[in-house]
Amino acid sequence: MNRSFEWLKRRYELFVKYIGKELNKLKITLDVKVSLLVYKHTFFCSTMGGYKLGARAEVLLRVLGVLLRSVVLLTVIIFLMAIEPVCAKPNDEPLKRLVLTLLAPKIQEQINHYYKNKLTVSPKFTPFLDGTNVDVKYHSSHIDVQVKTIPYVGPHLDVGLDSMRFSIYNSGSVVVLDYQHIRDYDLPPNWQEIIKTR
Repeated sequence: MNRSFEWLKRRYELFVKYIGKELNKLKITLDVKVSLLVYKHTFFCSTMGGYKLGARAEVLLRVLGVLLRSVVLLTVIIFLMAIEPVCAKPNDEPLKRLVLTLLAPKIQEQINHYYKNKLTVSPKFTPFLDGTNVDVKYHSSHIDVQVKTIPYVGPHLDVGLDSMRFSIYNSGSVVVLDYQHIRDYDLPPNWQEIIKTR
């Protein structure tokens, strides 16, 4: 019985020593630390030949448990806040610009195809001008891209608003899913001659 008490007391002293080091590392000075390190009080009490922690020790250990869990949680939160994301989000501006630049030949091809029967001059599309919106949706096998653009002629005279949908497959192939002409814009009088009449 005395041997069990010595073993339990030794375990407790190692625990107190370890917690003291950890609390010193964290520069925490608490009454809990003082209470754990100075055990003049009745930390152990004897009941029916066995040993168990006294009421005060149980409260201190609970407080210490909550404190340690809080420190671990705070450390994890700080660590996660310090990590910067390394992958682009679907709607980041650089990603949109990259998608528009890579799809520019396909977009221009669709614009040429639609306006060839309406205008004598093929309107241009420029991915970096305002008025072009892109929405990117990721799937496991492909990427869906919705593009709204305003093609222009001459000195940036808008001719219409068009919407296109593309699928970019993991193999690298690009498929045009949909092309919709939303509206026409009026051209100034000196540009009316490029409009084809039926």
